Amino acid sequence: GVPFTLGICGAGDLEDAMRAALAQYDLCGEVLFHGNLDFKTQLMPLLQDETDLFICPHRQGDPSCTYLETLACGVPIVGYANEAWAGLLELAGCGRKVTMDDFRLMASAVARLHEDRELLAKLSLKAWDFARRHTFEGTFARRIEHLRECAGLAPALVS
Repeated sequence: GVPFTLGICGAGDLEDAMRAALAQYDLCGEVLFHGNLDFKTQLMPLLQDETDLFICPHRQGDPSCTYLETLACGVPIVGYANEAWAGLLELAGCGRKVTMDDFRLMASAVARLHEDRELLAKLSLKAWDFARRHTFEGTFARRIEHLRECAGLAPALVS
């Protein structure tokens, strides 16, 4: 009961079967296959300009940098409660987690956010704020300072 457009980025062996299932359920207009996208010129603009919510049914606890890259675009995430997302969500509060493999619960979480657009906007701001405070450079500097502290060294001078 939620109007949507779902963009799927990437490619793989299941694409033909997915396209057939979408045709069977008359969802070809709602689900778009973007294929493999260039990160800087295609994927980032797609996330920043056309995405309200990122759905990440990722089972593994380490989906590369997907979470932080998405949050940096100000896009909240609904994802499986794997190690990485559960931990990030606890720190950032910028999305929703659902039980692993429970696609009905995931759809329900998406529907609730559709009904509460103000909450979705707040989650978007939280996503951006968290990513802004956790840049690569800042995180690297904090790690170096932690290592210096563990080694009993004085803090590094910052220019």
